[in-house]
Amino acid sequence: MSILLEVGRSVGLAGLAGMLVILGALSGRLGAVLKTTPAHRAAHAGAGLVGLAAVTNLLRAAAVIQPASVPAWLREAYFEVLMIALPLTLGLLAGVWVGWHYWRWLLSKR
Repeated sequence: MSILLEVGRSVGLAGLAGMLVILGALSGRLGAVLKTTPAHRAAHAGAGLVGLAAVTNLLRAAAVIQPASVPAWLREAYFEVLMIALPLTLGLLAGVWVGWHYWRWLLSKR
């Protein structure tokens, strides 16, 4: 893969993590007004998981630049699944859950 593609993917993942932080902040304020449980913390945890996927993807980009200088396990498919795909999936699911938990009322109001 191209190094620009890997870096661009990491920037996109960092953007998703930032969006989850904003979702958590807005949901926390809404939850404070409505006096609900602090479920918005799951969005912050999801942002951390997506951030982990972004950093791991940057490490894999280093493997593209200089493959001889990184360990072989960094280039394995199971590492990509465990450290990029799984945290990304769990983080985005947490964001979807928080978004639905706090903001579903917008869909019912017409």
